[in-house]
Amino acid sequence: MALSGCDLLNGNGENFPPEPDIEHYTIIVNNSNHIVDIHRYFEGELFHTIIIGQSKKWEFKNELFKEQLPFFPEIADSVQIFYDGSISVWNTKDEVQPVDRSMLLVSSYTGGKVNDKLYEIYYTFTDEDYEEAVALNGGG
Repeated sequence: MALSGCDLLNGNGENFPPEPDIEHYTIIVNNSNHIVDIHRYFEGELFHTIIIGQSKKWEFKNELFKEQLPFFPEIADSVQIFYDGSISVWNTKDEVQPVDRSMLLVSSYTGGKVNDKLYEIYYTFTDEDYEEAVALNGGG
């Protein structure tokens, strides 16, 4: 029996393509008293900037299949974080770096499984992060 193009696209009435089982949110929270600009880089090229105001958050959703767990988003290969548009620090995937925490390391995130269908991971900017940036920049 020949299948029409419509049958191929719709999986002949079955769930095709399959629907992901898991919602995974990456949530970046700014609990500092400073505006945070996150400049994301791949292979040395700036490709995206996220600006998060004081007491604001940025959220990104991924839809995943169970076999994709555990999941950690590849947001960049390096990130430059600016506080109030002037003081900046770099985050990389290296375990050892000048900053205490890196947006590119799983160990810097909190959260995880909420239930069988939902995961939420959080990276939170604090005033301590700003103070560390100031110190790394020679005091301001």
